[in-house]
Amino acid sequence: MTHRPSSGFTLIEVLIALLVIALGVGALLGTLTSSADTVAALRDKSIAEWLALNRISEVRLSATRPGVGVSSGTVDNYAGGRWSWQQSVSDPGMAGILRVEVKVAPMTAATAATMQTTDATRASSDFPALATAYGFLGTSVAAPTGVDPDWSLAAAATGGGTGTGGTTGTGSTSGGSTGGGGPPGGGGGGTGKP
Repeated sequence: MTHRPSSGFTLIEVLIALLVIALGVGALLGTLTSSADTVAALRDKSIAEWLALNRISEVRLSATRPGVGVSSGTVDNYAGGRWSWQQSVSDPGMAGILRVEVKVAPMTAATAATMQTTDATRASSDFPALATAYGFLGTSVAAPTGVDPDWSLAAAATGGGTGTGGTTGTGSTSGGSTGGGGPPGGGGGGTGKP
C-alpha cells in the first residue's frame, strides 16, 4: 500500500485563517460603530443649528426690541428631545444695531445647572453649546407690515416699490417673503398699498 498525501488544510492553517478573519471583522465593526456615532452627532448638531436660527428669527420678528443682556429657555419635544438655549444680546457700538448670539445644547444636567444661575452678568461661555448662531437687529428697518413689495423691473424703472397689496401674514409664492418682503425682521421695499 502506498500512502497518498492528504489534500486539505492543517489545523494550524485553519486557526490562522480564522484569526485573520476575526481581526478584519473586528476592524469593520469598529468602523461601522464610529460611523453611526458620527451620524448621531451630526444630527444633533444640525437640530441645534436649526433651533438657534429659529430663535434668532423669533427675536427679529417679535414686536418688541430685546434688551441688552442674557436670557435662556428650553424647547420641549423638538426632534424627540429637550433642548436648552441661551441668548445674549449686546451692543456692538454702532448706533441702532444690536448683536444677538444664540447658543443651543441638548438638555442635560450641565445645561440645567447653567440655566439655574440668576446672575445677570453670567458669562455665556459657561453654556455647553452644541451650536451657535449670530444675528443683528437694527432700528433703521421698518417693522413687518405683511405687504409684499413690487420687486419687478417695471416698478424699479418708475421709482415704484410701493407694494402690490399682496398677501398678508402667510407668505407669498411670487418671490416676496413673509412680513414685508425684505430681510427677516423688517425692511420692506416701500410703504405698501393694502
